[in-house]
Amino acid sequence: MLRWCSPLLQIFAWLIGGLLALMFVAFIGLTATTPGARWLAGQAQQQVAGLSMGAVEGNLWQGLRIDQIAFHTQDGLSLNIGKAEVALDWRQFWHFSLLIKNLTAEDVILRLPPPSKSTAPAKPFDLADLPLKLPVGVQLAHLQLDHFTLVQQSHDEPNPQPSLMLTTLQAEGRADAEMISLKINKIVASMPAQAVAAGQTDEAAHKTTIEGQGAVSVAVATPHQIQGHLATIVSLPQGWALAQVTLGGNLADIKTQLNGRWEGFTTPTATLQADALINPQRMTLENLHIDTLDGSLCGRGRVDFAPQLTATIHGQARGLNPARLAPAAAGQVGFDYQFSFAQKDDKASKPTTPEMQFKLTDLGGHLAKLPFDGMTVDGSMANQQVSLDISNGTLAGGAFKAKGALGLTGARPVALSRDLDRAALSD
Repeated sequence: MLRWCSPLLQIFAWLIGGLLALMFVAFIGLTATTPGARWLAGQAQQQVAGLSMGAVEGNLWQGLRIDQIAFHTQDGLSLNIGKAEVALDWRQFWHFSLLIKNLTAEDVILRLPPPSKSTAPAKPFDLADLPLKLPVGVQLAHLQLDHFTLVQQSHDEPNPQPSLMLTTLQAEGRADAEMISLKINKIVASMPAQAVAAGQTDEAAHKTTIEGQGAVSVAVATPHQIQGHLATIVSLPQGWALAQVTLGGNLADIKTQLNGRWEGFTTPTATLQADALINPQRMTLENLHIDTLDGSLCGRGRVDFAPQLTATIHGQARGLNPARLAPAAAGQVGFDYQFSFAQKDDKASKPTTPEMQFKLTDLGGHLAKLPFDGMTVDGSMANQQVSLDISNGTLAGGAFKAKGALGLTGARPVALSRDLDRAALSD
């Protein structure tokens, strides 16, 4: 009996070896030759609804190029890529790793579908327990994205303006059993053109550019600790802004430190320091400090993203000199402030309407040699109107009260009343 087993085992081994060899040859034929790559592309177009491709040249090992990639879904999502190239290093497969030597895309347009009109609250997204571990290690040696445009489609506007226009992005990344990391070597973006009242295009918007570089890493194990930094410079027609951002904490609660500086061509210089805690529901501003106008402004607050956009902040300002804005108003001003903002949804499916309220207390100082003290200013913006109420203060030694309103539509009507009692005015 045993003398029959040995030949059978040899035959079985030869069959297994032949099958593996055949699979290897098929794998090489599909991925290392142009006809194989074209066959795979054809199969993908047949199996994926809404996918189409143009010319396919090369192969995955030496470099595969696909022109005119288009994908769309019934809900309005669409993606168009003018040209894409990808090249792999097959030798890393034997180490259970995928090395993407090159991944580039040009002339990319991503159109997002219109927001859903559903009133049901969105299901909370748990960032603390994401399945980030990949079955194999992945290394991306070179990523380049040129001329990327993001468009958020709307039910009310048939041809919406782009939300983001990315000139170029150059990056590299790695993912293994412990860490996912991304290094941004260069990013250059431009702000989309803004429409003006006459229906023309504001050419100054084309002069606004954003350049930056940085790196971020996220731990695979929960709670997904994060570390990162980003340096950016924003050039505008009015000046330029420099910002350095440091990230820490974890994905569910990202600790952010921001240091920034504004240099305006005709506006005052300002430096900013801020510490914030960000999660999918809100941003908590733990500390804000701005030095400008020869003085400073400090504050704390929070911004809630859901169920509607709201913001509250409170703090104080000391030693501000408006002469930097208007030389005739030289002096010093200080006050405590409270500010709130809400972007409320209209139940009649009309555009959202912003509402803003602010309150200044202990407003005092002197402007153009005119002293004032102890004023309280209540202001609001709602229903296309700005309202102002000044009370509890003195102006040049006399009791002062005032009320005003400014319409934001039509002829912009103005209403103003004031009461000044026993003021000691002098030249």
